[in-house]
Order: sequence, then C-alpha cells, then structure tokens
Amino acid sequence: MKNLIQICLALSCIFLSGYSDAQIISTYAGDTTNGYSGDGFAATNAQLKQPTGIAADWNGNIFIADMAANCVRKVDKHGIITTLAGTGVAGYNGDSIAANTAQLSSPRAVACDRFGNVYIGDDFEKIRKVDTNGIITTIYDGAIVYDGSIDNLYPQTITVDWAGNLYFGYNYTIYKYNPTGHPTLLIAAGTGLQCPSGLTTDSLGHLYVANGTGNSGEVFLVDGTDSLTLLAGGGSCGSRGSGCYTSAVGLGAGFFGFTGIVLDDSGNKYFAQCTSSTIVKMDTAGLCSTFAGMCNTFGHSGDGGPANAAIISIGFSANNYNSLAIDREGNIYFVEASAHAVRKITMHNDTTHVSTSISESKIRNEYGIELYPVPCDGNCDVNVSSPITEMAEVVITNSLGQRVKEIDLATNSTQNIHFNAPSGIYFISAVTSNGKYTSKFIMQ
Repeated sequence: MKNLIQICLALSCIFLSGYSDAQIISTYAGDTTNGYSGDGFAATNAQLKQPTGIAADWNGNIFIADMAANCVRKVDKHGIITTLAGTGVAGYNGDSIAANTAQLSSPRAVACDRFGNVYIGDDFEKIRKVDTNGIITTIYDGAIVYDGSIDNLYPQTITVDWAGNLYFGYNYTIYKYNPTGHPTLLIAAGTGLQCPSGLTTDSLGHLYVANGTGNSGEVFLVDGTDSLTLLAGGGSCGSRGSGCYTSAVGLGAGFFGFTGIVLDDSGNKYFAQCTSSTIVKMDTAGLCSTFAGMCNTFGHSGDGGPANAAIISIGFSANNYNSLAIDREGNIYFVEASAHAVRKITMHNDTTHVSTSISESKIRNEYGIELYPVPCDGNCDVNVSSPITEMAEVVITNSLGQRVKEIDLATNSTQNIHFNAPSGIYFISAVTSNGKYTSKFIMQ
C-alpha cells in the first residue's frame, strides 16, 4: 500500500507539472440570445441585450453595463445575476432612490471604487453613483458648465483610482473628477487622443489610456504632469487582413483599434482590439502576444479550451468602450455585444510547488497553503500559515474557473472541508489583501 501511495503521488506530481498554464476561456454571463431576463438565477442562463461596459470590484462581483436594456447587471461571486440599476426603460426619474427602481438611459460605461460604490455613465450626460446600500445619485451632470470647458458631454469610458478620483473620456478629451469638487479637463483635444476607448489606473494612481478605433490604436500613460507618454502603438497597421498587429515590440507597432485596457498585479497590460477581435498582452518588457481570440475571426466558441484558440467577438461600435475588466485574482472578463454575452479568462499561471517532504500525502506550496490528503476524494483538510498573516478567503475552483468550495480561514488554522466534484485537476487559492496564492491538486 505504501508503494502504491508513492506511485500515485509521483504520478500526481508529473501530471501537475505537465499541466498547461494556458488561460482557459468560458462564458460567464449570457446565453447568447438577445433579451433581458434571468435575475436571481445563474448568469450563464440569463439573457443580455447589448453589453458594452464591464467592471469588477474587490469582493468578486462583476458589473455589466447593458446599453440596449437600459440597466446595469451584477453577477456575484457565486455566479448569480441580478439587476443593480435600471428598470429596462430609458429615462431619468430622480435620485436618492433604490437603484433598481431608477431609470437609466443607454448606460455604456461602468466602474467600481475600492469602497464598493459603482459608477455608471449614460446617455443622459450624467454619471450616476450607486452606493453600498443600493441608493443611486447623480454626481456629474454633463449639461452643467463648471469651468467653461464642460458642456453636454456623456462619459464613454470611466475608471476610478485608489484615492477615489474618477476619470472619464469623451471624444478627444479626458476629464478628472474629484467627488468633493468639480470635473476638470485633464487631457485636451489636439494633444494626440483620437478616441479614449479604455481607461485604467495602477496602484500608484497613474492613468493608462487605450486610444483609437477602427484601424489605429495606441496606449498612453498620463504622468504627473498630465502629459501623454506613448507606451504601445504609433506605427502603421496596414489593412485589416494583414495580421493582429505589426510587431511583437509594442512601442511603434501598428494595432487595430482598442475598446478597453486592464493591468494585472505584475504590470502586464491587456488591451482589446476591436477590428481584429483579439485581446493582446504586453508584458513588462514591452513585448506583445495574442492572449485571446483568433485574428480577424468573429464568433463565440472555444469554451473550456485555451483563450488564444477560442473565437471571440470584440467588435467596435460607437458604444463599445471599457470592454475589459480584471478581478483581484487576475481573471479577465470581456463583453461580446454582438453575442449578447460576457466571457471569462481564468488565469492559471501561479507558481506551484509540490513537496513530499512533509508526508507522502500532502501538498504545500511556498506561500503557506497546505492540503491533505492528495489525491483528494472530496474530504480534505486545509491549512493556511506564514507568510499569509491575515484572514484568507480559501477558494477551490475547477479548470474552468468555476468555484466549487469557498471558506474563510484564519492564518495558522486548519479546517476540514467537504465538496462534491468529479475527478480531475483543481486549484486551491488563498485570497488576501496582498494577493492570491494558488496550488493545483488532483481530485480522484
């Protein structure tokens, strides 16, 4: 029996080390039919009309601006969809009321701050705020002139930095809004922006801009002097059929129009190309690769397989901005307006260390996650220890990124868990304010 256990453990290690780190794509919301339904049920069985913007908060919730349905939908970390704001009828019926009784007009952009508030940009030239109690207010009215430069603007793309400052783009300009003051012009027309189609910030408060539509695209950094520094793009992209981009070196390459940008914790940048229907990853060395999609191929297929072998639909329209989001675990989400769906790319690129030094039937990685026995039969013990020094959310997911078990576990404590799942590869993660720590294991 001892030899059999050793053989099984060895095979498990071989299987885990040989498992592809390819990012797996799945449909996260929408059944690919046009409609507005499904509240209170699994998001994958719900109908979406025209999802145009997407955002993720720190609690695992995803927010979808559905322009044609005049609402913002919320998908919680359990995959259940509800309507956060809007009634499905276009209009404006006041503030300081429950957000799901308030009318919105073609919401196209959505963003979240670290406090749990959600911001919505709609065609009534307003930015609405939904607080943590679900009450909606108007924090910006684009029809009001504050400093002589803002008049009748509607936010096409919005983001919020760590300090709570909100940025929004409109045509050739970007504005900064401090909730305690008034919007100010940050980047004026004529400075190089063609169309800010995606905004995001890093932990230091730097603003990144995905610029351009159609057959051109650039990524800019807005530095402390409020000037633009080119990070990617700037080259001639040629015709649509000439490729996904013209060079693996991002700076100076030709890209095919952007509709969104996100950053991960390592500093990698991801931007959605609308004309070629792909997501491009640019690493910290400035090198680009196709992260998701098949170049110049539009559709909705490939769920359960590698993202860069899937067919996706990132198409450009005058309404499709902020089409990418990233959650605290590093998973990426994007909207497919024409497919009436939201896709998720589950990241499986965490460093994993499998050791037999503790016992013949345990796994432990260098981040302090311990699970035993392995292979697991659905009844296992989990321990979290140093270097994790705070309460952690322990999550077990399958290879599609679907959660099968989750618990809260204090450091230096052990808990027995039980879950029903088919055999195969699974991932156990401890999620804290400092990041996510993951190991792979086998379910037998």
